[in-house]
Amino acid sequence: DTYAKADIAKYINENFYAVKFNAEGSDPVNFMGKDYANPLFKPNKKGRNGRHQLSSFFAVRGYPSLVILDENMKIIDKIVGYKTPEQLKVELEKHM
Repeated sequence: DTYAKADIAKYINENFYAVKFNAEGSDPVNFMGKDYANPLFKPNKKGRNGRHQLSSFFAVRGYPSLVILDENMKIIDKIVGYKTPEQLKVELEKHM
């Protein structure tokens, strides 16, 4: 529900290039010239469904997670776990 708040969505869209990514999805991704996939993905499976290689690359350890990259695509921060809109804005303001 945090991202559904109009002021948070506006703040993120005005200050970041946001990409929503399903860390258990099946879509292949090319990032920085390397292909990533979810080889353990099983269609129609209920619950957890494999781990996408890109989430492993970013060392995502919990959901939800935000990975903040700099202009060179280097990780500068990770925000892990649910945050209220106010908490998330405080975390994001560190990168302004």
